[in-house]
Amino acid sequence: MVLFRGLDDKIDLELIKKDPEEIMLLMDMESTTPENMEWILRVLHSMCVNAVNLSDVNLLARLLDLGLCETLCTVAKTHGKTSVNIALYVCKLCRALTWDSQDFREFLGVSGACEMMCDICGFHTGDPEIASYGSAAICLMARNDITNSFKLAEAGAIDVLTQMGNFGLVLHHPRSIEITVNVSFAFHLMANASNSANLLESGACELVAAFFKVHKADVAKEWSLKALCSIASLTFECRQTLGTCGTCPLIGEYVANFNSLTMEWTSLQDGCEAVMHLALNPDNALQLGRCEACVSLINVLNKILGEPSSFTASPFLPEICCVALLNLITFG
Repeated sequence: MVLFRGLDDKIDLELIKKDPEEIMLLMDMESTTPENMEWILRVLHSMCVNAVNLSDVNLLARLLDLGLCETLCTVAKTHGKTSVNIALYVCKLCRALTWDSQDFREFLGVSGACEMMCDICGFHTGDPEIASYGSAAICLMARNDITNSFKLAEAGAIDVLTQMGNFGLVLHHPRSIEITVNVSFAFHLMANASNSANLLESGACELVAAFFKVHKADVAKEWSLKALCSIASLTFECRQTLGTCGTCPLIGEYVANFNSLTMEWTSLQDGCEAVMHLALNPDNALQLGRCEACVSLINVLNKILGEPSSFTASPFLPEICCVALLNLITFG
């Protein structure tokens, strides 16, 4: 169900036998009730998930030609705020359609899906199911698509993601980890200069820092670190906010405790890159110095020399470590 687990939504084997043309005709009828529309979306969801999992390009192309993207946006605008179930199926469908298809990302973007997703997710921020599927859909629409990323930011996606991301801090909630991963991935993708003010004002910096602090699961920690690293690369203010959240000692500890047997070298690279960016602020450099980040970085360089395989896994890690050391020495 979650982004990193794969497209494992439940499929109704009876519903996937339905004729796509007939289903789309029903969807276009003005007389279709919300109850019937929910059933139609459930049929289309099963069809799309099955088609993606089986790489059935022909069925996906038929649905695209039948105007699924445009109709989906129309349905969401009509029923998305009055029906939680319809809003949920719209999120599920957008997630499935953009899972592995750049064509659907582009067509959904042109059809107004970026604005539509921000609208219905923003309206239903208190629903954890919508937070889970909606954050995944927003993330996938932004993935490898600069135009969609810009449209999402303009539509207020960062504020919406920050609100939905609060579920990620409720550790006992079954969707906590997946929402953390999805929201962190989305922030990582949308962390650019034009969005730096929004990331700062929305509370995204504090949220990502909290993700990294409270989560013990490797996948949640790794993606929150990736988001943290991307945001820290933007502006002095972003780095300052991350520093005041107590991020520096946590990053220092993460790098110091790296174990190549249980952790990925790419995660260590993200940790060292976060040190590199955070250390550009003098206050952060002092904090990192107190937790012996310099010693940790030198130990990383020694580990790299002792494990040649690390060069293949993270070819830029030695350079990042050296620049991080230089920033610590310069600003600390």
